[in-house]
Amino acid sequence: MHKVPVSGMIYKMILFLGYSPKDAERHTGVRPIRPKGAMMTQFCKHCGHLLPDGAKFCDACGASTEEAKTPFAAGPQYEPWHDAALQDKFLGFRGRLNRKRYFQRTLILAGLQVLLAFFFRLFQPDNPSSEELLHMAVMDAGFSFTMGELAARIIDAFLSVLQLGLALRRFHDLDRSWGSLFLLMIPFINLYFLFLLFCKKGTAGDNRFGPDPLMN
Repeated sequence: MHKVPVSGMIYKMILFLGYSPKDAERHTGVRPIRPKGAMMTQFCKHCGHLLPDGAKFCDACGASTEEAKTPFAAGPQYEPWHDAALQDKFLGFRGRLNRKRYFQRTLILAGLQVLLAFFFRLFQPDNPSSEELLHMAVMDAGFSFTMGELAARIIDAFLSVLQLGLALRRFHDLDRSWGSLFLLMIPFINLYFLFLLFCKKGTAGDNRFGPDPLMN
């Protein structure tokens, strides 16, 4: 077969038609000129030109034959998953929480708040006098509390903060930031986001807030 010199541009056009370097040589009879005494063992990764062994640059397009060595890009580093201790289950605003754990823990906190409200009402009089009604009205306005009432309100506020923490971690599982918490305060719109919290599956695999809780 007659060997015809071919420029890198023409050879590149032949490869563009879908031929591999070997197929282009077999079907078209076109071969790059091989320097005398050189072993042709590699192809240019840029233009497909056949190169002699040990060549550092392509004699057709001038590109380097050495692949650029890029440092390994490590993935995002997350804190180890901790979800065994009680404080890891309920305290904290970082990480992710899947649907099942969110539902279970929200139910526990809601149950505690119901019990707290029950005991709070248990110690109030059944038929309060006008003075007692006035006292309760002032108390509800936030001006006067007994020690028991103050403790109950503090506990209720603490449980509400824990509820927000669970909701935030559940939003993290959906790849949403803390700003989504404000949407829970808007009437009617909050129903949609509550549906997401309880029903929508979280992001598969790692996301920007941490590893997948289903993998732990």
